Amino acid sequence: MEQYPWIFWVATAVLVALTLAALVAPLIRRRSDDPVDEVTDIDIYKSQLEEVERDLARGVLNSEEAERTRTEIARRLLAADKAGSRATSDAPQGLNRALAVVTVLGIAGAGIWGYVELGAPGYADQPRSERLLRAEELREGRPTQREAEARITDKIAATAQVGDDVREMIERLREIVPTRPDDLNGWQLLADNEGRLLNFEGAAQAQTRVVALKGDEATETDRYRLAFYRFIADDGAVSPDLQALIGEVAEDRDARTDLWQAMALDARSIGHFQAAARAQERYLAAVGENAVPADYQDLLDYLVSAAGGIVTPEAETIAVRLLQRDEGNPAALYYAGLLYYQTDRPDRAFNFYRRVIETGTPGTLHYTMAAGQIEDVAWLAGKDYTLPETQTRGPSAADMAAAQDMSEEDRAAMIGGMVSSLSERLANEGGPPEEWAQLIRALGVLGETERAAAIWGEAQEVFAASDAAIGTIRSAARAAGVAE
Repeated sequence: MEQYPWIFWVATAVLVALTLAALVAPLIRRRSDDPVDEVTDIDIYKSQLEEVERDLARGVLNSEEAERTRTEIARRLLAADKAGSRATSDAPQGLNRALAVVTVLGIAGAGIWGYVELGAPGYADQPRSERLLRAEELREGRPTQREAEARITDKIAATAQVGDDVREMIERLREIVPTRPDDLNGWQLLADNEGRLLNFEGAAQAQTRVVALKGDEATETDRYRLAFYRFIADDGAVSPDLQALIGEVAEDRDARTDLWQAMALDARSIGHFQAAARAQERYLAAVGENAVPADYQDLLDYLVSAAGGIVTPEAETIAVRLLQRDEGNPAALYYAGLLYYQTDRPDRAFNFYRRVIETGTPGTLHYTMAAGQIEDVAWLAGKDYTLPETQTRGPSAADMAAAQDMSEEDRAAMIGGMVSSLSERLANEGGPPEEWAQLIRALGVLGETERAAAIWGEAQEVFAASDAAIGTIRSAARAAGVAE
């Protein structure tokens, strides 16, 4: 077919012509006026009356039978004559021809327009074997984690929530503080505000001066802030100087384990997922076999987010490891489906997404994302699927694209609305510890620490009997700055 594209157009033209002929023929066919060519019911009944007379003459019928037969035929003849008088005449021939022309132009035009708009003129055949081969090539051609991360120029997803007056103040601090090298309060103020502006290179430089001025009196918090600022400024890289500083902050293995976990959570709170992934990798290396599935699930989230939404081979490895330990893990199921969605295998993506919907918890991150994509994936896979109305629909690709075009104020309002909705649902219906942690972390990012602290206190009462749940929520509370 690809070598002879004209075959398609010839076959299409023949089918259209046959269809139009069947529709137009009755419109242009002229009814005959020749009585020889047209036999009516009246003619038939008259013939039957003549036949009765002949039968009576031959003795086939007696006079009584012949009379009854004549009466019945006469009744039918009168009815046929009455019906014939009400018959409508033929429509004007000109009107029929005009309708035929409109029919031809309408059907042909609609067919051509529909194919041009919805079809793919000149598109080559797509045998299943070739589609599968292309899907495998897409999978093999994925970028590595480092390659995907290198393509992301804006590493921090969060936006600085400061007004113009604060920005003006920081500009003045940048001018004045360097002229006062021994002004500890000035350097502390500059470091804190550079962090608020998400300028972590500037924050690291100012915090370096703070630690130097304090000397031996520098606290663990002072050194941790310096380590975190430098870690973020270097996009998750660990230089020898940073490694030495971390050794000062966390002297033993347990302390370093806690430090890397805190680094990962803090990096996530500002949306620097590349740094969060590097910190989580070091955390997992420190805890070794004591790592739990939730630790790998966090790493999987960080890796995909850091790669701009691409499920890289490294992320796929984590997903497979999670599914081997827990075949119903919602994060692993979702990212496995996303991988197949990205590599042109919607049939397999649909199966994974459906498992998330059927077994997951409505309102959680991976459930919400699967719910927002499953109907599109089902359509691509040729399946008739409608998300149940009782389920929570997540943001579609169009919703996510629209959010990217929002102003900072509109985006903040949207996020605030989502947080309020989650808070109300947890208050009325409850939810898993992951949702409580998500709410506390979001409130911390929005700067609503009092609400975050209140919800952290309530969560401790709700999940008092589950150390694992408390551990999950405590990590978020630490990231929000409301727990030790």
